[in-house]
Amino acid sequence: MTTSILIATDNIKDAQSIETQLNKDYKDIFVVIGSQSPIRDFDSNKPDILVLAFKSLAMAEDYYSELYHKSTQVTSYPHRSILLCNKDELELAYQACKQEHFDDYVLFWPTVTDDNQLSMAIHRAQLTLERAKAYIANRELSKQSRHLNNLDSKFEAGLNAAHEHLETIDGTTLKLNQTAAATLGQLLERLNNGDFNAFIDIKDANGFKQLLEKFQHDLIAQHISHINQPLKQLKTWLQEFRSQFSPHFESVRLLKDAAQKIPPTILVVDDDKFALDLSKAALVKENFTVTLASNGYETLKILSKQRPDLILMDMNMPEIDGLEATRRIKAMEQFSTIPIIMVTGNNTKADVINCLKAGASDYIVKPISHGTLIDKINRLLQ
Repeated sequence: MTTSILIATDNIKDAQSIETQLNKDYKDIFVVIGSQSPIRDFDSNKPDILVLAFKSLAMAEDYYSELYHKSTQVTSYPHRSILLCNKDELELAYQACKQEHFDDYVLFWPTVTDDNQLSMAIHRAQLTLERAKAYIANRELSKQSRHLNNLDSKFEAGLNAAHEHLETIDGTTLKLNQTAAATLGQLLERLNNGDFNAFIDIKDANGFKQLLEKFQHDLIAQHISHINQPLKQLKTWLQEFRSQFSPHFESVRLLKDAAQKIPPTILVVDDDKFALDLSKAALVKENFTVTLASNGYETLKILSKQRPDLILMDMNMPEIDGLEATRRIKAMEQFSTIPIIMVTGNNTKADVINCLKAGASDYIVKPISHGTLIDKINRLLQ
């Protein structure tokens, strides 16, 4: 698989040096020097790996931050970022990566002692990117599999109900035939007894009896038999259908059981660390996997690496607030179906309307009721 690399730098010599190092292992390399448009750089190239080679960490952070604040592609296109740093900012680079501002860092200035170090960093980034894509695919499969809940039993119940309806129809037609025969029999008996002699003069009683019997056979029994034949065929088809599909529903049960062993992932977004820790503890106790973000900017970065099953989004945050983050998430097709519960400190009509307009599936008011929150999450995950 070809790895696309975008090198963003403020120095042409550095660009040439980096490109020379990478050319022996990678061919799909794009270079932008001193660009004033990080969004255009990324959106037009859609790199798998973004190498940030600026003389200062602050410049790299500004470049990457602008991407997440304004680009419509950076979150939806999975990638990895590698920061090239100088020895004076080595500790800062480490801390920035630890806080997940970037994915990795490489000491590049003042001199490069290992020409393979950057290539190796890109190789590692490529592996983690492939694993992340597989992880997202597996999470989506798990999510869809959870929707199979009780499908096998519902299918069996549906077949049983259909069989019962057919039996009812079969019984009704049989009863109809018996009732018609009994009624005609009673009529013939009364004719033989002369009950109708006062107003009916039957000269050929045997002929009239044969006529009634023919009427019973041709117009009632025969038509009922025409109904019974397709009913029998439908019963046979239902039995064959059940026997053919039962083994497949065993596979559905196994898939459902496997999905239930993978707990749903909840992304909690809040700029209050205490609130984050409180929410995480409550959700982990309910057997959810929890990922944390402290603002909308971090949320968008996380979404470029993983796909949560649900997002618990605080409304008021610095940088990108909850409403704007929700609007951006819902605008991206691959994330638009992720349910978002907005957390707000106010229960005003305006806040509720703004949450729903932004694309939130539901909202909850602080202080959060644990029971209410879990009920809302479970309902949205169904």
